[in-house]
Amino acid sequence: MSSENQIAQTAEGDDLVWDDGTPFDDLFQSAFSRFVAAECTTGQITREDRKRLIKAAHKEAEGLYYPADNTPGFPTIEKQQKALTKVLYQVLADEPWLEDWIRDPDAERKLSKFEFHEGSKALCEKYGFRIPKDAIAAACEAMNQEEAPNAGKEGAERVPFDHIDVIYIPGTVSADATNAINRTEIYPISIESVANQLVHHPCRNMTRPYEEACKLLATSDRDALLRLRKQASDICDFAPHLLDNDNITLLLVLLILTRSEVCKRFEDHGIRVEGSTMSHRKGELMKHALGWTTSQDKAGYDTAATEIQKRIKALNAPPPKVKGVRGRKPGQSKKRKIDEAES
Repeated sequence: MSSENQIAQTAEGDDLVWDDGTPFDDLFQSAFSRFVAAECTTGQITREDRKRLIKAAHKEAEGLYYPADNTPGFPTIEKQQKALTKVLYQVLADEPWLEDWIRDPDAERKLSKFEFHEGSKALCEKYGFRIPKDAIAAACEAMNQEEAPNAGKEGAERVPFDHIDVIYIPGTVSADATNAINRTEIYPISIESVANQLVHHPCRNMTRPYEEACKLLATSDRDALLRLRKQASDICDFAPHLLDNDNITLLLVLLILTRSEVCKRFEDHGIRVEGSTMSHRKGELMKHALGWTTSQDKAGYDTAATEIQKRIKALNAPPPKVKGVRGRKPGQSKKRKIDEAES
């Protein structure tokens, strides 16, 4: 959902009109447009303003659509829809596909970062890439240009982004621990692969998060579940920085893959991340990004993740064994043999 489209949809009047048949996403659009109109007369808002107004509009729509979620008998499916909708609206607010989420080399030690692979430094110097963030941003721009109609300049040299590699350095407890990481054991990732995950982020073209949340919860088609698993796995393999403790994409991935599966994929690429670290990151996101502080707040998300992961795991499960019907074997029964012996 682009800022321009959101700003163009200006609601009439000062109050949000509500009836039981109004879709959640329409409630949000009306609230967001009204907030923008009240604050901005030029039609331009900053990224921070946009983020703040998305969260405010979602809060208002949520309060109208789910006014009684704490009452007894509130259905589990509605708790799940509410939780996943909040996650997806946070995605709209954060825009995790932006290059801003890629840390500079001098980032705080507890945050992850990319480093150029030793074998790619000559190419980086040739094309003027000072830090990995610059190269990834350039690769994203080139990829977007290639996908646009009549894009690109004839005769322009194509930068070999697929030959420029980076390695992912996870956050650690100290600078010494970061320096002690054996870089030679980490599997390199091409700049093109990182950019591809950002340009094709699963939520980048999302316009109606509530509908997407409902669709995700209802997904049972084998091909659709396999696509979800591939998307989550590709993020782990090629854009691991999206799984930091402040990037909402982590909660999308943990809907599809278990914590142990995420850690296993990291381990297969020479990156050591403990399961407890993933749990901590998940908790930090829930608390600070979503405002979930109690088990009741988190329940809808956790039960949704359990159900989705169960469906995905069932794809590879062996077919259940057919249980035969027990029948009496041919021959005399034990009781009949005893009776005949006594006679």
